[in-house]
Amino acid sequence: MQGHQHATLERLRAHRIVLALQDTTSLNYSTHRATQGLAPISTRGHRTVGLLSHSTLAVTPTGQALGLIHHRCQARSEGGSAKERHQKPVEQKESVKWLQSLKACQPLAPQCPQTLLLCAGAGERSANSGRNEVVSDIKPIPPRYLGGKGVRTDS
Repeated sequence: MQGHQHATLERLRAHRIVLALQDTTSLNYSTHRATQGLAPISTRGHRTVGLLSHSTLAVTPTGQALGLIHHRCQARSEGGSAKERHQKPVEQKESVKWLQSLKACQPLAPQCPQTLLLCAGAGERSANSGRNEVVSDIKPIPPRYLGGKGVRTDS
């Protein structure tokens, strides 16, 4: 993985602006009944099980992929009721993945000082309770500026 990370950093340095886009994908393993360590991936019931894969991909403003910055794959933990989940500190919530990804970008900024690294994801608001947190030289982009879950470009 170190070789990939080094190559990604070199590609970041070649651009003035880089978007660090993060999102979560549900990996459905419901038909693999003998597989252990899976958990519900849907809030609508415990019949759909699998893993949650959260990745941060570095891309240019034109959409050229530069490499993977951060990745985390995990089974969802038991959440309890909605009221119980809302009372947990962010460090104990599933949505902490958005902040972990943002913080994974932090050491990259000083290593590519000529690059503006912008982090964007659909869940930062839920992870940081509405604060627009800035970590070092990384600037998070609020999801409302991305037109939902994707980056809009006028062509």
